[in-house]
Amino acid sequence: MWVPASSQEPAPIDLTAIFLTADEIFGFQLPTNYTQSQLQRLPLKGVLRFCAMVLNALAIPGASAFAVDQGFANQLLNEPGRSRVLNLLRDETRRLLVPQAFMLLARMAMGTSPDTLPEGTHEGDTVGALFGLSQTMGLFLESGSTVIGDRPGTRAVAGAGH
Repeated sequence: MWVPASSQEPAPIDLTAIFLTADEIFGFQLPTNYTQSQLQRLPLKGVLRFCAMVLNALAIPGASAFAVDQGFANQLLNEPGRSRVLNLLRDETRRLLVPQAFMLLARMAMGTSPDTLPEGTHEGDTVGALFGLSQTMGLFLESGSTVIGDRPGTRAVAGAGH
């Protein structure tokens, strides 16, 4: 039986993407400790809102990952990185935003970011922190527990005003 190739549904391998690296975005690699150093100068609520905003945009039913990537690049990247990213995104197999990186960034911020910045402190670079994390994901063993329990940790208690 002959079946036209056009009748096949996409397989999972057809949906894979190649994510842009910090080197491709900025033209250079970020220092390995860049994410950590930036999170120390970013208020926790701001990082969590940033992560939630982008994850929400990616999760909208029918949303185009390409359109979200393009919107992100246009809104949050400066030149020449913006033009570089938009040119690279012309290749339909390339993606800018790694959903797992947002989850890890939020997790790191919970343990690193202050609730508020001390007066006179310059705010860190949220976008750079994200791409610095994407650059190093999987390269280093993470410290700390990855088990989620049913009792709040110290941060949850402190945030509750106790």
